[in-house]
Amino acid sequence: MKPNHALQVVEEIVNHTANEALTQLVQMIEGIPLAITLIARLIRHKTEKVHSLLRKVHREQTRVIERGDSQLDNLKLSISLSIKSSHMTEQPQAKLLLYLIASLPVGLPLSMQENIESYIPQFQSLLTTLRGVALVQINPEVDSP
Repeated sequence: MKPNHALQVVEEIVNHTANEALTQLVQMIEGIPLAITLIARLIRHKTEKVHSLLRKVHREQTRVIERGDSQLDNLKLSISLSIKSSHMTEQPQAKLLLYLIASLPVGLPLSMQENIESYIPQFQSLLTTLRGVALVQINPEVDSP
């Protein structure tokens, strides 16, 4: 994604004009669409502050350079930031639900959501957490058991 388009996407998701720090953050994650979405949602849901994300991205980039990798894997970085976010650490069961959903061939069909609440009482809350940090999405078109 081109830098100006990436910045537009972030501004739309966070619902305010980008300042210098946010612009720098978008440049650092090199316009990868999923990374852009994850970072913007972390900011919008106040899971992370822009300056905190800047420090984390910079720290990860430094580790990559020290290991001698040729380029930063922004997708891994974005997912890592989401998983380590305060929303996720406050609800450790959300990570278990993520593992469950990821292990299913087509994710979790909508038709199963009602039944799953009898096994996982806080299912809706955990799902909301995962959606808030952009680790899962609801796709109503995929609903096969």
